[in-house]
Amino acid sequence: MNKKIKSILELKKNTQEYLRIKRKYNADYYSEMENGYIHNYSDELVQLLSIEDFAFVETIIFPAKHIKKVKFNKSDKFYNHILEQEKAIKSIKKVSSPNLKNWKQVFKSINSDCIIIETEMSKNRIFHIGGVTEVKSDGIEFLFFNAEGKFEKEPYQIKYDEITKLTLDSHYAKVFSKYVYP
Repeated sequence: MNKKIKSILELKKNTQEYLRIKRKYNADYYSEMENGYIHNYSDELVQLLSIEDFAFVETIIFPAKHIKKVKFNKSDKFYNHILEQEKAIKSIKKVSSPNLKNWKQVFKSINSDCIIIETEMSKNRIFHIGGVTEVKSDGIEFLFFNAEGKFEKEPYQIKYDEITKLTLDSHYAKVFSKYVYP
């Protein structure tokens, strides 16, 4: 992570100001803007408390090296003001922070039955919803469930260097996982 971006992240984390981050994870593709508050970061990973429609929606973690632009302009300041008035900021202070040293430490330190992993550079599946069955040195074993609520028969491996985004505390994943069956 370059020094300029690191100093912006530190400032926004300390001041709890809303910001927008543009990620780029390959030469051809930028992500949509990620909106929210920096909760924590390391040289390797960033934890953002994602905000949509003036409410906390989920926690996302992504590689710091994918950050290409951080935005905080007058309209973001006004959005931050609204969030303060609506007491949205107080509700997100309760979110825990996993160990952000590297992906292995993140997966060892989270306690969630249902997560979403994105491997946006992959030629195969890019959206993985389910649970981690084993944390290994080079990746995780992951048990996926499909849109019909059925688990795959066997877990499969997702390598750490393929992960572009991890989503925790997702309302979508929480609700969907209640209706999954073996």
